[in-house]
Amino acid sequence: MGVIGRAFLILFALCCAFSVGALTLGFAALAEPAFGRMISLAARSLINYAFSSALAYDDPRAAFELLMRMWTVLAIVLAGPPTLIGLIGEIARVRSFIWYSGATGLLTAALPWAARTGYSADPLSGNWGEGRVTLALFLCGAMAGLAYWLVAGRSAGGGPDQRAREIAPGAGTPTAP
Repeated sequence: MGVIGRAFLILFALCCAFSVGALTLGFAALAEPAFGRMISLAARSLINYAFSSALAYDDPRAAFELLMRMWTVLAIVLAGPPTLIGLIGEIARVRSFIWYSGATGLLTAALPWAARTGYSADPLSGNWGEGRVTLALFLCGAMAGLAYWLVAGRSAGGGPDQRAREIAPGAGTPTAP
């Protein structure tokens, strides 16, 4: 497969990973009621704030900017980890589903904790509810990483015969009797 074909395969795999991550986030919100309430409360509060500030100041751009910030945060959580782990895996030619699934899950679960370091004196202090949110985000990232691996990660760095030829240059050529 050529470079352009591989690039399209990677982009398609990333789109699949984003979709699976979003679906898993929705299922996690349904399966864990506290997580679902947290997501719906945060979304409703931000949307309500956006439109009330737009009406109060007669400036619809404020609502649009806040909604775009919400979209950006969602895109960072759903698209950032699979993209970063996928690119690292492609460059390093990693083919393990444990790398794509586990590393994407860990990175996705670590995002809120990394964001929290600027707001708390002890960023590792937390409660059981935060642990459940972390677990839900880990599962979202792990499923997104698994989707990426199924589409493009299994063939990272070329086919198995290509790797064998790189290790032993004369291995793929027939010899004359």
